[in-house]
Amino acid sequence: MSSFLDYGLPAWLVKQCESLGFQSPTEVQKACIVPTLKGRDILGCAKTGSGKTAAFLVPILAVLSKDPYGVFAVVISPTRELACQIVDQAKVLGRPMNIRVSLVCGGLDRADQSREVSAKPHIVVATPGRLAELLEHDEGVTINKIKFLVFDEADRLFEESMAKSMKTIIEHAPAKRQTLLYSATMTSVLQQILSLTKNNPFQWSNDESETTVQELEQKMVFVAKAAKDTYLVHFVKAELEKDPEAQIIVFTSTCKHCQSMSQFLQHVNCPNVALNSAMRQKLRLLSVSKFKSKYVRVLVTTDVGSRGLDIPDVQLVLNYNVPFDPDTYIHRVGRTARAGASGRLVMFVSPDDEKAVLRIENRIKKQLEVMEVDEEEHILPIMMEVTVGKRKADMNLDKREFFAKHDKYKQKSKRRKLDSKQNWQHNTPKDISSN
Repeated sequence: MSSFLDYGLPAWLVKQCESLGFQSPTEVQKACIVPTLKGRDILGCAKTGSGKTAAFLVPILAVLSKDPYGVFAVVISPTRELACQIVDQAKVLGRPMNIRVSLVCGGLDRADQSREVSAKPHIVVATPGRLAELLEHDEGVTINKIKFLVFDEADRLFEESMAKSMKTIIEHAPAKRQTLLYSATMTSVLQQILSLTKNNPFQWSNDESETTVQELEQKMVFVAKAAKDTYLVHFVKAELEKDPEAQIIVFTSTCKHCQSMSQFLQHVNCPNVALNSAMRQKLRLLSVSKFKSKYVRVLVTTDVGSRGLDIPDVQLVLNYNVPFDPDTYIHRVGRTARAGASGRLVMFVSPDDEKAVLRIENRIKKQLEVMEVDEEEHILPIMMEVTVGKRKADMNLDKREFFAKHDKYKQKSKRRKLDSKQNWQHNTPKDISSN
């Protein structure tokens, strides 16, 4: 099928797909839309940027338009940024039928969210923790009549840290429903979940020999740890000098480093915005908005930005650190080379990263190309500027205010993960299809 018209979708929905630039279905959409319309459970595994969100939203809206009522579908996302993005896409796709979509996530007023869900919107897009909280404590919040329960980035959702919330959500959902699971990476947990479904499950996965897209150029640079900041400034400035319209995402490992790196780059004339889980939700949304609108060209983020951020014009992803988990690498590089576009990844590799690099290369079935940088020409001339910038950033960053809040958040998160781990065996859902 080469057109959305071939699926028998409503004309208004086909038109909305075209307005979003969906001229023809992607592979995951071709595979999964028809089984979804036929009432089957789905486990879809496809590369990032391949159209997974539309693969579940389009058939849900097609079915919903025949009989709009109450809370029809619940979509669960592991991150707030991805949840916001799904909400935006659902609103655009469903605009002709006056779709009502509610966002339920942490960092926003709980009472407002409770009232909004109690008013029975058509689709609820939520992060697990906040939705579970509303289901347990707010009588007006119910999902016991939904027709679709969707798990986006499902591999993350079924990790131990979210087990308790996921169990609560599944227990409150009706036994008779369609369950749709989508992810960019297949895990043993997802395979186990699929084996437990009873609603004639359909499984589709892209060619597993290619876990990253062909249009993606992946390179690594051997860098001493002490020189990483200088290399970072060189790559950011070189990219922006080559193309002032370029968009760059810089990944780092911790909230503290993300915040200090953002400040440091500001002091060396590299305007940017930061995104990490220790920031207030309004600031997180503002950072994403500035970057998506191209008001700011550089985004510095932790792995909270590696899932779901759909920004088609990102030309370069810089990995300041080598991820320990190869799947994390796949999700990071998935922020570029999206929907058939080209993109580049440059990863800074230090001597003690050898094993992590080998794990990544084994996972993506490709050897990373080594990139050489002429230090005498590009690195040595800016070392003094970088040193001064780092010193200014350290002096100006209000560590007590930001990091005190961050440490409090981190302790709370650590306690929550410990509680989830202790209860994991009891909280693992026995059947994803029913209560």
